[in-house]
Amino acid sequence: MGRFFFECPGGRVIYSCRDCKTFLSNVESVISDRFRGSTGAAFLFDSVINIELSNVEEKMMLTGRHMVRDASCKNCKKRVGWMYEFAYENDQTYKEGKVILERACIVESPGIDDKISDLPSTSTPAFNQSILYMPSTPTGVAAAAFLPRNSSSSSLETARSSPDDDRHRNINQGIRFGRRSFRGFRANR
Repeated sequence: MGRFFFECPGGRVIYSCRDCKTFLSNVESVISDRFRGSTGAAFLFDSVINIELSNVEEKMMLTGRHMVRDASCKNCKKRVGWMYEFAYENDQTYKEGKVILERACIVESPGIDDKISDLPSTSTPAFNQSILYMPSTPTGVAAAAFLPRNSSSSSLETARSSPDDDRHRNINQGIRFGRRSFRGFRANR
């Protein structure tokens, strides 16, 4: 038997297996918290990781007949919920491919609030469409700006117009990265 490699979804709130604390999903993947399972309250998730699925079974549930697979934790093999494969009623087809995790089988814990994915808010459209934030690296580069090839140099200057703002300072660092042209623009030092 080989070694298991488990993924971590990240996010502000993380849901894990109650028994072994293996990561299963995050709060960003929750579609609804108004479901019921055999042990009580349950959540409907868009995506879940680190689970193993059983063979397809046809089950009659409160909302009608469904084809489902039991979902078990990949680490401890405990049943944590199920996955909807097929719904016979047309109004239930939104569940297909989604996973139910039962509240009694999972624990909720704080994750990491990812500030890197938050885009800056500014009124300049060229600025909004041209920024890609990346995590800090050991060399200190905190961000990179990628401007569209058809942009004029005035949009580059607009992005640099406020040197007191940390976001603009990070963009300038990214433009100067490597001291060479960046997507067709020459960095002004």
